[in-house]
Amino acid sequence: MILASVKETKAAKKLLVSATEHLSTLETTIRDMQEELDRRALLQSSGAGTNASSAARSAFATEDDEDQTMMQRTRETQERSEQYLQGTSRALQNSEETGLTILTDLDDQRERLIQADNSVGNARAGAERAQTALRRMSGNAVCNIALHWLVIVLLVVLIILVLYRKFFS
Repeated sequence: MILASVKETKAAKKLLVSATEHLSTLETTIRDMQEELDRRALLQSSGAGTNASSAARSAFATEDDEDQTMMQRTRETQERSEQYLQGTSRALQNSEETGLTILTDLDDQRERLIQADNSVGNARAGAERAQTALRRMSGNAVCNIALHWLVIVLLVVLIILVLYRKFFS
């Protein structure tokens, strides 16, 4: 999940860089065309074209119309590129927000796992202490049973001695 989000973010960044470069190229083209149009308009208005023939003037007018059409198409392309760039930027921002959310969730899960590991460690230590206590208690119980049998045997022997002395002495 995270790997896919990281890949999407990288791909979106590459698209953003590519679109930015394309937009920069379009802006340069528009600027150059605008300068050319301004230069031609200045030449026509300054009277430099008064000596030129009407055919030359009409060629300039046709070129100007073509340049303006080209400039309009370039502006439309630039606007579409800007919209695409904005969409890509929004997608990138959403990917980054998703990535941050995932990282936060992973950090929370990591903390919970550490706490669970500590709890398991504490429970294991408690179980080991209980097992040690049970072993001691088991050993003590065996000793107590052996001591009881010894006392029983001793009492039986003493009872037999007392009875022997009473009847045979």
